[in-house]
Amino acid sequence: MAFAMAVAGAQEQPLGSPDTVTILIAEGPALTPVDLGEPTVEEQSATWRVPGLTVARTVIPQANVFARHIELSFRNIGDAQRLLDVTCSVPAMLDGAGWWDGRVKRDPAPAEFTRNDSLRAPISAAIGEQAGMALALDPECLLSTFATGATGEEALSELSFRTRIVLDPGQTLTLPLVQYAFAGTGGYRAAVQAWYELFPEYFSITPGTRPSLIGGGGYVFSGRPTRELQWEEARRFGMGWEWAYCPAQTPGDWYPDERFYDPEKGYAGDMDRHRNEVKGSLDDYRRDMRERFQRGWWRTSNAFYLLPHAADITVLEQFPDGAIIGPTGEPTNIMVGWIKTDAQTRMAYPWGNEYGQEVARDIEQIAADFGAAAIGFDEAYGADLQYGAGIEGEPARAWDDEGRVYASTQVALSRLAEHIHEQSVRGHTMGMVMNKPTNYQTATRNDVAMHEYVPWMNTEAIEPMRLLLGHKPMSWWTPPRPETILNWEEIAPEEIREGIGGLYDYIRLASLRWGAFPMNMQLWGVEELVELMPVLRELLTEGWQADPAFTADERLWTARYGTGAGAFLVAGNPTRETIATEIAPAMEPVTTLYCAYDGSERSVQTDETGQPSISLELGPKQHEILRAAVHIGPALGSSGTASMVLDGLTEGSLEARWTCVPQSYEGRGTIAARTPQGATVISLILNGEEQEFEAHDGAVQWSGVLPREGTLRVAWTPAVVVEATHGQIAEFPFIEGDALSTVVLPADPTERDRYLAEHMSVYFDYWQRRQEKPEVQVSSLVEVEPGPRLPVVEAAQDVAGPLIVFEEAPRPVVRLDGQVLIVAGPDDEGREQAMLRLMELMDERYQHFGAFPEHPMYAKAGMVGRTLEKAMQAANQ
Repeated sequence: MAFAMAVAGAQEQPLGSPDTVTILIAEGPALTPVDLGEPTVEEQSATWRVPGLTVARTVIPQANVFARHIELSFRNIGDAQRLLDVTCSVPAMLDGAGWWDGRVKRDPAPAEFTRNDSLRAPISAAIGEQAGMALALDPECLLSTFATGATGEEALSELSFRTRIVLDPGQTLTLPLVQYAFAGTGGYRAAVQAWYELFPEYFSITPGTRPSLIGGGGYVFSGRPTRELQWEEARRFGMGWEWAYCPAQTPGDWYPDERFYDPEKGYAGDMDRHRNEVKGSLDDYRRDMRERFQRGWWRTSNAFYLLPHAADITVLEQFPDGAIIGPTGEPTNIMVGWIKTDAQTRMAYPWGNEYGQEVARDIEQIAADFGAAAIGFDEAYGADLQYGAGIEGEPARAWDDEGRVYASTQVALSRLAEHIHEQSVRGHTMGMVMNKPTNYQTATRNDVAMHEYVPWMNTEAIEPMRLLLGHKPMSWWTPPRPETILNWEEIAPEEIREGIGGLYDYIRLASLRWGAFPMNMQLWGVEELVELMPVLRELLTEGWQADPAFTADERLWTARYGTGAGAFLVAGNPTRETIATEIAPAMEPVTTLYCAYDGSERSVQTDETGQPSISLELGPKQHEILRAAVHIGPALGSSGTASMVLDGLTEGSLEARWTCVPQSYEGRGTIAARTPQGATVISLILNGEEQEFEAHDGAVQWSGVLPREGTLRVAWTPAVVVEATHGQIAEFPFIEGDALSTVVLPADPTERDRYLAEHMSVYFDYWQRRQEKPEVQVSSLVEVEPGPRLPVVEAAQDVAGPLIVFEEAPRPVVRLDGQVLIVAGPDDEGREQAMLRLMELMDERYQHFGAFPEHPMYAKAGMVGRTLEKAMQAANQ
C-alpha cells in the first residue's frame, strides 16, 4: 500500500506533514482566486493574512489511529461581508485506487455543487482492494452546501472537500475535517465504518433517551377506551415507539394556545387521525393530549408528530418571518390539504426567527405538559433554501452562483433537533424520530429513522440513508398491500399464498440486512415476523455496522451488528436456490468463536493462511445469524466450536473448545466470553479448573497464559430467574371459569408499579378479545365483548385464591409458591423486567400474532382470520 510506505517513512506524521493539506479559496460569484501568499508556520499550524481576512490551518494527528484532524479557520477582519468558496485537498496516498464520492463510485472529478446534498455522505474516499484513504467532514459542523472531489488522470492523486461560507465583518468560522486511512476489504463501507469510529456520538442513539426507541414503530390506532389494551398490543408486536400522528389542530401551532385554537374546527382527539374530527375546547384538547401521551407512555415512546418546516398561513400571518423566501424574494406556493385536510400551508424556516422561537417554545411545552417521549419530524429530507429571515449570522450559511446568501432548511431542522435533545421527560432525554433524514445534518441528530415505504420501494435511497444513520435503528413504513402487487384474480390460491409469503420473506431479509424494524402493519398475521422483533431489538441494541467485516457468497445479503465479543454476523439468502457458503470473517490478531443465534453449536475452521471460516448452507429465503461467543487473543491459526444455553429459566451457560497458537512471546492474553445482558456470572472453568474472572454486563473476561488447546465453560443466572417450569406457568390458574386470580401491588407502589399491575390485569381481556377479532386494529376492540380483567388490590389486603404478587427482592425473579405467583425485583424497573419475562412464558400458551382481514384475495387463498403459517398448514392437510 502506498500509505503503508508513507507510514514507514514518517512515523511521527504517518499521513504526511501538515503542508500536504492544501487550501484553495475563491471569492464571490466570479470565483476570484484569493492569493494567500506565504503563511506563518508553527509546528502543526499555518496562518495566512491577506487584506480583510485571516486564514489558519491546524493539523493534529490522532493518537493510536492513522488519522489527523484538520481545522480550517476563517476570520473576517474587514468591513464588508465576504463570500468564500473553500476547497481543502489531501494526497490520496494509495496506488491503484478508485474513488467514492460519498454516494457512488465513479471516475475522479472536481468537486462541483449540486442543488441538493441528499443521500450523500460528506466523504471523499480512495478505495483500494484492502485499504483506503478518506477526507471527511466532522459531522458536528453544519453546512448548507458541500461537494467532494478527486483528481488524477492515470492514478488517483488527491481527495478534496469543498464548501461555501459567508463571513460577516468580525465573524470567525471553522471548518473541521479529518483525513484517515482505513483497512479492510469492505471498500466504501469500510470508509464509512471508520468515520463512525472517529465520531461515535453522532452515529448512536442519544444517551438518556428511552430504550424503547430501539423497537418497532407504527400507528397504534388506540384511543382512550382501549389505552390499556394498547400496552399489550405494543408488547406482543414489539412496538417500541409510535408515530403519534397529527395531534396539532393547525400546522405551525404545534402546542395550541388561545391565539390560534378554534373550538369549532375540531382536533384529532385521543388517537392517530389526519382529520380534525373531535370537537372541543382548548381545555378538552389539552386533556386528551395529556391522556394520550402520559397514559400511553407505558410500553411505547410516543413521538409527537409535527412538521416544523411547514405552517398554516394563519400562523404565518402572526409570524411572517417564518416563511421560506426564495432567491427572488417570493414565498413558496400554498399547499391545500397537506398535513391537515383543512390546512393551507407554506414551507417555513423554523430557526433563528420569531417563528422558530415559537416552534422551540411549543416543543418545550409539549415536553413539560403532554410528556411526549419524543418528537417526530415528517419529511425531514426537506432541503428548501431560506433566503429570508432567520439566517442572519448563521455559521452554516452559503451563497449561490449569483452571490445571494441562504441557509438550507436542513440546518434549521438540525438545530431544532439539538434543542429537542435538551428537553427532559420523566428523567429521560427527549428522543428524535425523523421520516427520511436523508442528509448528513439531520441523520446525525436523529435517533430513529423511517423509510416511508416497504423495503422493495425507493430502494436506491435505503443504503445511502442507512450509511448516514450509523448504528441507529430504522423502520420500514406503509403496509405491504399484496392485493396491489399480485394478479390474484387470475392465479390459484396456492400461488397467492406463495406470493404473499415471498413479500414477507423479503421484509424479513431486508430488515436483517439494513437494521430496520418492520412497522406493525407489516407484521400482522405473520408469525415469523412477529417472532423476529425481539431478535432485531437485540441486534440493533448492539448497533448496525457499515462494514460487514466478513465475506460470503456474493448472492447473499450480509450485515454485522455490534463489535468484538458483542458482534452478530447475518447472512440471508434472497434467492430460490440453496446456497452453500463459507463465512470468512476479517482476519484479526484474535480468534473469535461463534455459535448460532439460538445458541446451537457452530464450528470455526482456520486454513494455513490464518483465515477463519464458518460453513453454512442456506435454503431459499432462509437466513442465519451467528453470535460471537468467545474472543481469544492474541491468537491466530485457531479452530474450535462454541455453543450457548440461552433459554434456561434458572441458569445459562457457554461452552467452547479450541486449538490455537498464542502469538505473544509469553503466551499471555485474554479470553472474553459473551453473556446475556443482565446476567450474573457464577463460574468460569478453563480446562477443567475454576478461574477468577472479571465480569461486565454482557461479557466475562479472564487473563493469563493462553492454553494452546482449551475448553471453556461459563455459567450464569439470567437477568430474570424463573423458579417454575414452563408447564407450571402454563397451568397456573389465572382464570378458572368465573374465578380470577388477583394481582397484588407491592408495598408503597410507584406509578410504574401501578401500571405493571394494570397491564397484568388486562392480559386476558386483550387475549380473549383477540380470539374473536384477531385481524382488526386495537381501537376496534372496543366493539368486542370485554374479556376478564384480573382484580388489583393493595398489598395489605387479605385475599383468598390464586395471587400474582408484585414485591421487592434483591434481583428480578418470577417464583411460584403454591397458588402464589411472585413477580419481584429490587425496584419498579426490576419488577417490570420480571413481569415481561413472565408474559413471554404465558404467551407460549396464550398466543396471538394477528390475522389477515376480510378481502376477496385473502378469502380465495383461505387466509381470512388466519396467520400466513396457519393458512399454509391448513392448505397442506
